[in-house]
Amino acid sequence: MAKEREQVRYQEERQLEEQRAQQPSSGAGQPKSPQQGATGLVGARMKQYEDELTRKRMMAEHELQRQRNAELVKLQEEASARQEAERLLYR
Repeated sequence: MAKEREQVRYQEERQLEEQRAQQPSSGAGQPKSPQQGATGLVGARMKQYEDELTRKRMMAEHELQRQRNAELVKLQEEASARQEAERLLYR
């Protein structure tokens, strides 16, 4: 699970870097031509894409933590059941 998550993160970051490399750098201030306005749109889309990647990563991390917590609860319940069985056995 962790390896898959790392691979997905690596691929997403690589795609993001490729998109950034293809994106022409724009100067500060208001767009002076239609081409610069399009660059602003690309920048907005890139920000949206980055936000989406962040959201997906956070959801994956949350799910992983939920699974760990469920496993911990299961182990605690099993340990408690064993202790109770031993207590009843050695009464």
